[in-house]
Amino acid sequence: IRPGRPAGLSETDHAFACRITHHRKHGLTDEEIARKESHRKKEDGTSYSAKDITELGNLGLSWS
Repeated sequence: IRPGRPAGLSETDHAFACRITHHRKHGLTDEEIARKESHRKKEDGTSYSAKDITELGNLGLSWS
């Protein structure tokens, strides 16, 4: 395991991936996460799709 953000992943995506892992650990589904975090935007200003949330969540990233 290497510390820090994976290469090619923006700081915004990294932070959200960690948040997704946190929500999943608390039992939320990706659909529930999508609703709860619907205000989050990518760096280009677009919204995260359900597919984005699944892919970022599957990275298993966390803050600690």
